[in-house]
Amino acid sequence: MWLVGSALFVLAVAFVGYSEIKGQFVPNTFEVKLTDGRTFEVQAPDMQTATAIIRKLPQDFVPDKPLRSIAVHPWAVVAAWATIAFGIPLAVLVLGASLLWALSGFAAEHRS
Repeated sequence: MWLVGSALFVLAVAFVGYSEIKGQFVPNTFEVKLTDGRTFEVQAPDMQTATAIIRKLPQDFVPDKPLRSIAVHPWAVVAAWATIAFGIPLAVLVLGASLLWALSGFAAEHRS
């Protein structure tokens, strides 16, 4: 029963996290306009990352072509979702086994 429940849970987490994970591997192109009127085109997974990339540049930076940069670590997002998908069923298994052991009076198995 635990195995079937765990498999269903992993599938549910994969379904929920798919769009975020896919977005990390397929960056979008954003146009970022600075306060001085300059405009840059940046490839990043989201607008917040694109803006952070531009803010790290020196004030006098002027590219000769559109700026393209990907400043993300997609595997960190995959690791976070994998931790949720596999960590929770593992925790349930450990807690369930501990509960059964406690309800049995902490008895060790006696083999004859």
